[in-house]
Order: sequence, then C-alpha cells, then structure tokens
Amino acid sequence: MHPSPAASRPTVVVRRRRTALAATAALAASVLAAEVVGAGPAAAAAPPCADVEVVVARGTGEAPGLGGVGRSFARELAAALPGRTTTTHAVAYSAEQTRESVEQGAADLAAHVERRIDECPGTQVVVSGMSLGAAVVSLAAARASGREGGRAVPAADADRVAAVVVFGNPLGSLGLSLDELVPELSGRSRDYCATLDDVCGRFEPTLVGGHASYVSGGATREGAAFAAALVGESATAGRAPER
Repeated sequence: MHPSPAASRPTVVVRRRRTALAATAALAASVLAAEVVGAGPAAAAAPPCADVEVVVARGTGEAPGLGGVGRSFARELAAALPGRTTTTHAVAYSAEQTRESVEQGAADLAAHVERRIDECPGTQVVVSGMSLGAAVVSLAAARASGREGGRAVPAADADRVAAVVVFGNPLGSLGLSLDELVPELSGRSRDYCATLDDVCGRFEPTLVGGHASYVSGGATREGAAFAAALVGESATAGRAPER
C-alpha cells in the first residue's frame, strides 16, 4: 500500500525548513568570516532615557520589531529588574538572508548604541539577537573590537554595554561562541543554542524544532536572569560610596 500525497507533505515541509535554516547559517557564517563595510539607515527619534535599554535584532523573515524571542527576552528582563525602568529598540534592518541585510543591521545597532549612550549617560544597555539577528550582533561586536571593518561602537562606549545575550547564533556553525570571537565580551555575553538547532551547529538529522524552542524551553528567561545580574553589578559599581 502506497502512502497518499497528503501523507508525504510533512516531510517536504521539514526538508524546506531545514534548507532555509541551513541557508541562514551559511549566510551568517560567510558574513562573519570576511571583513565587511556598511552604513545604517537614518535614526528615529529617541525615546526618554530609562535605567535599561534592550536593543534587539530579530530573526530571519520576522516582521519589523523585536521578534518573538526578542519580545520574550525583553519582557523577562523587565520582570527581573523590579523598580527599574526599561525601554526597547528594534534594530532597523530587513532581516533578509543577504549579506547587505546583516551589514545594515550591524551598522544600525552600532549607531543606536552610540547615540543612546551619548544621550543617556545613566542608561545601561543590553543587546540581544535571534538567529540572523544573532549574526548581526556578532558582527557589530566584532567591529567594536576592531576585528572587522565598518561602523562600530567606540571601545569606551562598548564597555557601557552591560550584557549581550544571543539565541540560535549561526556563529556556532563555525565552532565559535560570541565571547570566543570577541574575548572582550567574556563574562558579559551568553550564547544559547538548543540541542537540536542546526543553525547554531547542533543538528540531529532525525529531529526538528530546536530553533523554535528558545521561549518555550526557558532560554529567554535564563538569558534575562543572566543579563539582569550584570545590570545589577554595573549599577552597584557605578554608585557613589556611602558616607
């Protein structure tokens, strides 16, 4: 007895999804492996200063905004910082699987962080990205450290970034984590790669779904707790001694 055409469709969908995820990883790896130059779009009006600003680069193909993982991470971080005000900034880029898109995102991220730090000296910055957005964050970090060409956050301003948390980072397909690419971020960065996520290099051919598990699996909550602890340490370090 032969299976019906309808019964074979899930396999086709799974193969297409794997192909798309593999393309994302390959694109991001090629961008991060070569020196690149780019410029971001014009800046939007700045929101009021807050205690913490969460800057997020969404994943491939998501609608403009923070994206699903980014929204969850920002919400969990705000909850982990009671009594602190938080704002968010969605990195302005097309989120398309092109080198130009990744470069565009990295440039916008750098421009916004530099501007926010200049306008709001008391604001601590937390940066996050999902999938292709994690590649954007990785490229921006590499530029800030001088390892890549292009617009970068100045080193002095980069030190004002309290934490960097990424999910499903295609950098993993190169066998690297963010703090291995940019040692200056050691202790301030965290890469989350689900066990079955082929984009960040942990692919099991018989299983799928890892790349979509960061919210349901608790990674955004864990990442927010990591970032919140660093925000607290930075605030304590910057406080004037009591008399």
